[in-house]
Amino acid sequence: MAVHIEHDLDRCVDQIIQTVGKQIVVGTPLGLGKANLLLNALYARAVADPSLSLTIFTALTLDVPTPRPGIEQRFMAPLLSRWFDGYPHLDYARARNTGSLPTNVTVHEFFMSPGKFLRNVVAQQKLHQHQLHACRSRYAQSGRQCGGADGECDADSGTP
Repeated sequence: MAVHIEHDLDRCVDQIIQTVGKQIVVGTPLGLGKANLLLNALYARAVADPSLSLTIFTALTLDVPTPRPGIEQRFMAPLLSRWFDGYPHLDYARARNTGSLPTNVTVHEFFMSPGKFLRNVVAQQKLHQHQLHACRSRYAQSGRQCGGADGECDADSGTP
């Protein structure tokens, strides 16, 4: 397979849809290291086109904290500036936080901040998944092989 490097995110999303179809399943790394700009482009396309289905598997979504006004803001501002300056926010995380994630977008996340989504019905019902079931869920979603170091996965047990 020839490697093609694409620098335009819209054309990259077009190529992904052309290659995999309208059911897009994305696996992302833990915390930092996600392709935030590409994930935002895929999410924006799914929001704009409800016929697309976007499923995101991730261990943890790093979401920049939003401090409340007052002392919390004054304390956090220098830290946020130092740690997250230039870090692109994930649009699906913002939508999830406000309970406005579209029905054609699903996020499966292994770890969540304790108590963060107590009053968020979507997060409580759709977003949590234990890491032991990750392989089985990816396999069921894609119908393709998934796995650990050797590339194998026991689809019945969900273990690599």
